[in-house]
Amino acid sequence: MGHTEVYAYRDGLPAWIKAGNPTTVIEKLPKVKINKIDPKKLKGMIDSGADFIIVDIRPKYELVKASIDTEKVDANLNQISSIVDNLPKDKQVIIVDLNGKRAGVAYRYFAMKGLSNLALLSGGMQKWIKSGLPVK
Repeated sequence: MGHTEVYAYRDGLPAWIKAGNPTTVIEKLPKVKINKIDPKKLKGMIDSGADFIIVDIRPKYELVKASIDTEKVDANLNQISSIVDNLPKDKQVIIVDLNGKRAGVAYRYFAMKGLSNLALLSGGMQKWIKSGLPVK
C-alpha cells in the first residue's frame, strides 16, 4: 500500500484505522517502568570509560545530522529485532532517539526479549545538543 516507517499520524491511530488504513500487531509490548538517563550523566559515563552500550535507533537521515561521538550500535527502530540477540545481557543498554519518544518502543521491546539493564536518553539527541554536549 506504500506506507513504510510511519511513526506518527497527525490525528492519531484511531483516525488512521477509521480512514481504513492497515494496521498489524506483530508482538504486544509489555508495560514496563522506563529508566531515563540525563545527557550530562551519560557524558560522564562515556568520559569515565564505563562499560555500557548505546543503541541509536534514529533513521539514517537523522544520524547524519548529529551523533554522540562514541562507539555505538546504529539500528533504526525497524531493525531492532535483528540486533537484540547480539546485545549483551550483562551490560547496560542505553537507547537514543531524536527526542525521547520512539526510544520507549525499543526499550519495551528489549525488555520483552530479556534485557533488564536498560535506560533511554532523556530528551534524546535534542536534549543532548541543547545541553551543549559534543556531537560528530
